[in-house]
Amino acid sequence: MSAVPEKLPLPLLQLFDSRAHEEVAETIDRSVHASMARYTHGLSPAALAGAYLDWASHLAFAPGK
Repeated sequence: MSAVPEKLPLPLLQLFDSRAHEEVAETIDRSVHASMARYTHGLSPAALAGAYLDWASHLAFAPGK
């Protein structure tokens, strides 16, 4: 965890001491990854982009085939 800045008001210090924000961030992270996995059928978005660019470059150099 990052260092807590000095001289913060008490409510902000309590926020830094709690792990609630970490749990919320983890929940959002898992939700985003689950949604992306459903959309891409579990494949890496980078792999999908690479396959599309490979197909597009082949099409660009041989449009009549």
